[in-house]
Amino acid sequence: MGFVRRYLTRFAVMIFGVLGATAIACGGDTVEKIVVQTVVVEKEVVKEVPVEVVQTVIVEKEMPGESVVQTVIVEKEVVATPVPVERTANGSLRAPAADERFVLAEGQVPPPVSVPSRAGSGLEMSFINWGIMEPVLGQNAEGLIDPAVSLWNEWEVAPDNSKVSWTLREGVEFHNGWGEMTAEDVVFSFTNAMQEGTLFYGVQEFPWMGESKTTGTYTGEMSFKEVNPRWVIRLSDAQTHQPWVISKKLYDEKGEEAALTEMVGSGPYKVTSYASRDRVELEAVEHWRVVPKTKNFGIVEIAEPLVFQAAFLTGEVDIAPIPNNLIKDTVARTPGATFRPIGRPTTQVMHYTGNFWLKGELLNREGTTQFPRPAYAEALAAPESFPWIGDIDDPESMERARKVRVAMTMATDQESIVRNVFDGFGTAHSAQIGFQPGDGYWKDEWDVPGFDPEGAKALLAEAGYPNGFSFPMFIPVDVAPNIIPEAGYAVAQMWRDIGLDPVIDASAYGAARDRRFDGQDNIIRLHLIATGDLDGEKGEGMGRVNTWYSTELPREILDILAENVLEADQLKRIENNMIAQDFISKWRLFNPLAVVSNHYMFRPEILDYHRVPSMGSRINTLWSVEVRR
Repeated sequence: MGFVRRYLTRFAVMIFGVLGATAIACGGDTVEKIVVQTVVVEKEVVKEVPVEVVQTVIVEKEMPGESVVQTVIVEKEVVATPVPVERTANGSLRAPAADERFVLAEGQVPPPVSVPSRAGSGLEMSFINWGIMEPVLGQNAEGLIDPAVSLWNEWEVAPDNSKVSWTLREGVEFHNGWGEMTAEDVVFSFTNAMQEGTLFYGVQEFPWMGESKTTGTYTGEMSFKEVNPRWVIRLSDAQTHQPWVISKKLYDEKGEEAALTEMVGSGPYKVTSYASRDRVELEAVEHWRVVPKTKNFGIVEIAEPLVFQAAFLTGEVDIAPIPNNLIKDTVARTPGATFRPIGRPTTQVMHYTGNFWLKGELLNREGTTQFPRPAYAEALAAPESFPWIGDIDDPESMERARKVRVAMTMATDQESIVRNVFDGFGTAHSAQIGFQPGDGYWKDEWDVPGFDPEGAKALLAEAGYPNGFSFPMFIPVDVAPNIIPEAGYAVAQMWRDIGLDPVIDASAYGAARDRRFDGQDNIIRLHLIATGDLDGEKGEGMGRVNTWYSTELPREILDILAENVLEADQLKRIENNMIAQDFISKWRLFNPLAVVSNHYMFRPEILDYHRVPSMGSRINTLWSVEVRR
């Protein structure tokens, strides 16, 4: 049955879906923006029955600068005609994929690690983007998370919010003859991802997820450790770093190592060959949800921006994430080529790493070193080596370190970085929490200090460093276009111009990734933060759960941010995040460099492509690519 009936009554604010992409301005560029619809509900039951529901949306609140509304739902039942068997769940006609092929260039082809607990690089989300693996929840063409196009085609949250009961779609087949997916596969995959000692990259974003168990061949339950009104989004393809479903039968019969590399999923494309850090070849399969428009495609790893461009210009690749500073030249040299932004804009940002000011435990991180964290203890023992790190119990130390961070920010010419590194594709102002000028909530005091090298030198002298100081600086070089190394090199030169001595460690992202966890890192680093999502829970990576944003806020600020996990009022959630941004801007814990979008370019032979909104910055829904040679 291909029709959906939703029963929605009142219990809390549940974020039911992600709406379609809208347009916002970013340095003259058009970019995708995730728009979240909140639905006031008492209890949520989602079922497939032969009834179509027409929903009337009544706008209760509109927030300035955001296409985000709170809604109530008025239901009207309409008799519907059953979906013909020759159509997929999303309504596509079942027809053979066109016997065409295209090649996608990406910055990295990660190792073939299909077992979630072994997937620690953070790049495994490509397996979902490329159509190999599937999360349990998916978005429809309007961007709403919809049981009609999800592996879970029914779910019901318990009245006490202790668990969700779900039903798996029948007839979903794993690749290469590994049989039909059952509830046992879902439970195994979730349990594997969250098990003790797991390397699963997204594990720290699921503190709310409890145990999963089967209740039947196609049914199961997932418990909640805490209520999270955004759990639906977190398990869907609207997010990144969510667990995917693998075959328990394959794992049991062939062992973990074989299951790891065979890359058997349930998506619209199966793997025919996979060479880590080189090339992947995929072939379309008959799929329950979609009909791929192209029979085969390949993914090739290209690390250097100029090589990206050269491969695109010569036609060796058809789709490529061309860096912003090469877009205009590439368009001029490839008649008929197009480009489009992918994902939410991100802020390239310098982390003034090591200010771990939280006293107490990280959530669900038993066994971690308590205050002071290892990197913070090192800085307190040798403050002259870490001038940007302040002692939370010493007001003079705190002010001295604040002056250093402000001076380093004043020495950074953000406008020059946008103009010269990103060729004008971007803006120079943003904030760690995700706010931007023009979104209706921006405060002038959040602006970074104006570019003033002489003022920066004077402030350093006030702080006790008239001759500057030397310090390590980490720049990841292998995750472009997500993090752009040239932005870090530009900042390093600007700091040298005021007498500082950054000692650059330019190496693979994974080489320093784990240092960010549990307060183990005090090295200034180049990273990124997504814009938007202004009502989200923003404290997870700044001390509430872990320290992947290289800082820990004091407990009183984290407690305010934690309110957003349960807070029903969206405006109140935004207000909580504004309080946190006030604190972050006052102490200049981050140095935002530029807000930019990742762009993918398409050769003239690519006739069509439709993307679903995602909080990630990589291309997805590649089954929709249509090619004509």
